[in-house]
Amino acid sequence: MNNNHLLEILIVEDNLSIRELINAILNKNNFRTNYADNGSTALSILKEKDIDLVISDINMPVMGGIELLDCIKDNFSNPHPVIFVSGDPNYEELALKKGAIKFYTKPFPITELLTFIESHFEEKLLV
Repeated sequence: MNNNHLLEILIVEDNLSIRELINAILNKNNFRTNYADNGSTALSILKEKDIDLVISDINMPVMGGIELLDCIKDNFSNPHPVIFVSGDPNYEELALKKGAIKFYTKPFPITELLTFIESHFEEKLLV
């Protein structure tokens, strides 16, 4: 992977240990990261920063992931791509129907997530 890429990823996860694990792995693989513990905080970050990708849980306090995705689609002219990670596989169909680019059920192999990000953003990562 190109070590000079500047892909900015927002991790939205209320479970601190999962959020820190995803953050550490993405940082180790040279991605810039931001994080929020709910969808409402994530929206504030999305308004302030140039985020390329959102990785979000679905079940969170204040605002969950599906509501966050709806707000992203309604409030941004160029919606941010969203990958969902959830402990409940029953959300997969709804998440993809709503516009998520990928859905992973926890626990999931982090290497699959990294491979998907690299392939989805291949052109940007080569710049």
